[in-house]
Amino acid sequence: MTVDPRAATGFSTAADAYERGRPPYPRAAVELLVHELALSPAGTILDLAAGTGKLTRQLLPFAERVVAVDPSERMLDVLRSQLPSVSASAGTADAIPLPGGSVDAVVVGEAFHWFGNAAACREAAGPFPAERWQDAVAQSGRFDPLASAEVEHLDRTDADGVVALVASWSWIANLPDDERAALLARVRDVVAGEAELAIRYRTEIFWTRRAP
Repeated sequence: MTVDPRAATGFSTAADAYERGRPPYPRAAVELLVHELALSPAGTILDLAAGTGKLTRQLLPFAERVVAVDPSERMLDVLRSQLPSVSASAGTADAIPLPGGSVDAVVVGEAFHWFGNAAACREAAGPFPAERWQDAVAQSGRFDPLASAEVEHLDRTDADGVVALVASWSWIANLPDDERAALLARVRDVVAGEAELAIRYRTEIFWTRRAP
């Protein structure tokens, strides 16, 4: 498997922070995706680049079987500890350890920018906007045009949660130990004494189907 080295080291060292600090996806976004893809409760869903299982656990009520794949064994260790009933395996977007046609849907939560050519585009041109998702899908010739929607939501957390959120970002996790510790100490100073903080998010949902 070929894995971007920044992702390999960052997410392996920050798996616990990822689980603690990253917000859940809004239920409305998950329900919308299930509805638009007409997913059956008896079906199988692959959560690709599943991380610690943030999206995996929210898919469980909507399918008979949810399979998790991620390149980081450390992230998968956390996922397995939280979701022991889920089948979790190491793999990447271009090396999925499942036979073709064995799942009803593949979902990806906040990870497309790490996939193959997408990572190269990001390195060369900065953020990976929605237009490039659309271009990548259209140029493949394998899928219908992307559809999209947005859901806004608040995540309520505490000071420790904010520090963990920042620590979970790959570029922070990849800093030298002393630099990372100093930066996180500054973050903690900013949010010290806050019993609850509300962070506003906008979740963008994209979906498509395989072309006939």
